[in-house]
Amino acid sequence: MARGLTFPSGRRIAVYIALASLYGGFIWSPGEAWLEGGMGLAAPMAFAALALLLPSLASSIVIEGALLGGDALFHRRRRMALSLVSILVWDLGMSVGRLISGAPPAVPFILSTMFVIFIRTISILAISSKGLWAKVLAAMDQPAISAIIASSLFGASAGGSYAALMIGAALSMAYSSSILVYIERAGRAALGSSPILAFRALLSNWLNLDRAPLEAFMESLGVASEVWTSAIVFRGKGDGEPLGVMVVSNFHPGPFLNVGSSALPYAIQRIVEDLTGAVACVPHGISGHDLNLSSSAQNRVLIESVLDSLDPDGFHGTSSPQFEAARGSASCKCQILGDCALVTMTTAPEEMEDIPPSAVTRALEAIESMGLKPALIDAHNCMDSAGVAGLGAVGSLGDCALEAASMAIRGGRHGFKFGAAKAQPIGMGPMDGIGPGGVVVFVLEVLSRRFAYVVVDGNNMKRGLREGILEALREVGICSGEVMTTDTHIVNGLAPSRLGYPVVGDVGGDRIIEAVRDAALRAQSNLREAEVACERRRAVVKTLGRCALESLVRSIWGFSRLVSYSAALFAMALMLVGLWAIQ
Repeated sequence: MARGLTFPSGRRIAVYIALASLYGGFIWSPGEAWLEGGMGLAAPMAFAALALLLPSLASSIVIEGALLGGDALFHRRRRMALSLVSILVWDLGMSVGRLISGAPPAVPFILSTMFVIFIRTISILAISSKGLWAKVLAAMDQPAISAIIASSLFGASAGGSYAALMIGAALSMAYSSSILVYIERAGRAALGSSPILAFRALLSNWLNLDRAPLEAFMESLGVASEVWTSAIVFRGKGDGEPLGVMVVSNFHPGPFLNVGSSALPYAIQRIVEDLTGAVACVPHGISGHDLNLSSSAQNRVLIESVLDSLDPDGFHGTSSPQFEAARGSASCKCQILGDCALVTMTTAPEEMEDIPPSAVTRALEAIESMGLKPALIDAHNCMDSAGVAGLGAVGSLGDCALEAASMAIRGGRHGFKFGAAKAQPIGMGPMDGIGPGGVVVFVLEVLSRRFAYVVVDGNNMKRGLREGILEALREVGICSGEVMTTDTHIVNGLAPSRLGYPVVGDVGGDRIIEAVRDAALRAQSNLREAEVACERRRAVVKTLGRCALESLVRSIWGFSRLVSYSAALFAMALMLVGLWAIQ
């Protein structure tokens, strides 16, 4: 389901290094000038091969292979990629020098050498887990070899090259060491754990899909939290055949990819379907990012709690119709299923993000006081930007939920039919915002009226798609319903996007509507008399917690600003020192 950040193959990176080296050779010594002297392309080719290409390949494959071998974050392709970045820095510096003066860019090459040392030093010291001297030598090998060859064979100032090496190494080591030591001390004071190890753990997940180091860090920050789960089980009336299971839980799927509870909605769906043979769905409960589970071990605790609730007592053969209450853009729909109050909440067509639990506390308590088991769903179904629902809309959701529940109670309970089906939008997956759970549609018929619950395995929904789906449902005989997402975070961090993830409907909206229409038609063809039971359970699991999450976000933001500003100032100072040393 998830995939790590991938690099090109080693062969392709080698080709890029060769091309970048060739470009650097022609910037150093344009072929036209040598044609006039009868040398042809020999000089630029020689510089490209001897000063750039061979030192790059020798250092990244042989020398750093010995120094950094076994480092999971610095295997050969990544070392080659860092060498490619180094050559591109030289190319950029020499190009600027050639444009400014038109003379052979020896001075820009020497200055660029200092920046190459800086980039390599801060990168390797921060990322590699090897010993200090191994990291220092790995940072210095490529620029040292290239600078020595350039000064010895191609006319770069020997004194300037050696001065650039010495000054660049000394200042880069001083800056990199001091900034990393400061971040480590400040981070430990704020978080109680090493931020450098956390950074490496994050890279290990992004690059290698190894979640263990990051989850270990999250466990060290985690706090014990209560997570409530309502499992609503539908079965055939008379024969008890499992027909459908809706699991509503107030854990939060996150933070991204395969870490923590990011993929937990689909994990629960798959396990429940395998165990019962029924269609299952896991819509987003009322929760925030502080209820991200800290590790896969905590996922197993919650899954065990869900599995324990799949054989409930006290099935009921009655349901109310679905009732809606609205205040402004806040809309809640409630259906009483036996002794369970199923409530969906949305602010669509206003944008919405996670509904804070505090907004519905009073409604939750009031529903419980009526003798009902609450199953409150954050439909999570309208987003166009990084905005969130207005405070007024969110504040009204609790009152709407209570009003809708009161209407449903007054509406009485009657025998009902149930049908379920699932579909996968054609050609769509996590990169398109659709998780492996696809689209699930539950249809209930009460008093000859049909109501639908559509759950899409995704993280939020493009504004307007919900309304398009509801219109498609009306066209196939559904009088009312709601469209929800699971808030799965396996779609997060896969590719650059404005929100960090593609919302459902960013692409392929028509295909999603068609998948819902197909599932709704099949669910209606499966309608049969049914009965329902709800089991509500509490599990104590370790989550990130609000304080730890806020401290982590503040630390990341603060350290990012510190590094970006200080690195910019250091780079300017490095250039001035380099110019002074070359004189």
